[in-house]
Amino acid sequence: MTRQEFFCLTYRFLQSTGCTLKDPADLSSFVDSGDVAAWAQEATRALVALEIVKGNGDATLTPLGEATCEVALVLFYRGYTYANAQRHPLLEKYAGFSQWAEPSIQRMDELELIPATLLGTDLRKSITRGDMCKIAMMAYKKANPEFQPIDVGESPFTDTDDPDYIAAWALSIVSGFPESDGTYTF
Repeated sequence: MTRQEFFCLTYRFLQSTGCTLKDPADLSSFVDSGDVAAWAQEATRALVALEIVKGNGDATLTPLGEATCEVALVLFYRGYTYANAQRHPLLEKYAGFSQWAEPSIQRMDELELIPATLLGTDLRKSITRGDMCKIAMMAYKKANPEFQPIDVGESPFTDTDDPDYIAAWALSIVSGFPESDGTYTF
């Protein structure tokens, strides 16, 4: 089996799993990109974009070369790992997260310490002060089961009356003062 035939097989495997594929890569950085057959272009470009195929270290793809067992196993494993990551149960709740963060996110999810405001969110984005207040108050309430809502009277803020935001401020979990217009920018 040639390497480009193997690329096509791996690509079709990824398609069959229903995982999300990235935009195809430009192959011009590989000196032998012109050797990739027309019928293998889509697969090769997709696998390069996903970094399943990285080339041979000498800026070549060797599409007409044989796919050795070790190369096939390594590349297929990369594809399998990518497909499994796309099907991760946490991805049913959150739009994305980095692999290094997965164990902690999994545990925070199990402990129910991730607020509903983050459902469907790509967790690689910047967190808001409001989301952090929600997380802190969820943890505070779990650590202090006897916690009673804090009555501060009227909200000191003009941009929110969320009890978790107000409680986090009243407990000095978040600090600072409202802006001159009364907003806190959660």
